[in-house]
Formats: sequence, C-alpha cells, structure tokens
Amino acid sequence: MAQPTDVSWTTCEEAGCIGIRLAEGRMCLAHANPEMQAEALLLVRETGTIDVRGVPITRELLKQVLDACPRGSDGQAVVHARFGYATFTGDASFGEAIFEATSTDYVPDFGEGTGSS
Repeated sequence: MAQPTDVSWTTCEEAGCIGIRLAEGRMCLAHANPEMQAEALLLVRETGTIDVRGVPITRELLKQVLDACPRGSDGQAVVHARFGYATFTGDASFGEAIFEATSTDYVPDFGEGTGSS
C-alpha cells in the first residue's frame, strides 16, 4: 500500500514519515527519543487511548504499546486506538488486545511477509 503524502494531521519531522506527532514534541511515537516514548506510553496506560496514524510500528513498538494498555477483567489489553495508515513490520499480533471505538480511517499496512493475528 502506498503511503499518502497529504494527511489531515501534523506529521513527524523524520524525513519521509507521515506518522502523527506526539502531543508534546515534533516526532511520532516511532521516532521520538526514549523519554518522549515513555511519556506517551504512560499516557496510554492512564487513558487507554492512542493515536498512531501513519506511524511505522515495529514488533517491539507494538509490544510496548500493548504492554502499556490498561487491562480488562480477563487480563486482555483494552485500548481506544487510531491506526489509520500505520505500517506494521515484523509479526503484528493483536491476540491479547481488545480495541474499542477504534478508528478505521484507512486500513493499516501490514507490509509484505508480515504475519498478523
């Protein structure tokens, strides 16, 4: 899937990245420094909400996001998420997550050879 160049959100300053900027900063979750990522993931834990539209999401970043999510009574991650135009690389496993009120702006790109469940 080709990435758009004209999106409705303020994009990351990393060259070629269309990921939405974190609320505090100029980079997306994937390109932010570790301190900014930690702050953003703490906010996910507190609010159960994340916006990663256009963000390139590696297996490790997805794991960090899911680990940060609040848990339901059955132990599954519960999150309100926006994944429009996000690109997943490596194995993207969502088997332990429940997404509520998710935005399906556009179908995420799981990349060639990427497993998803």
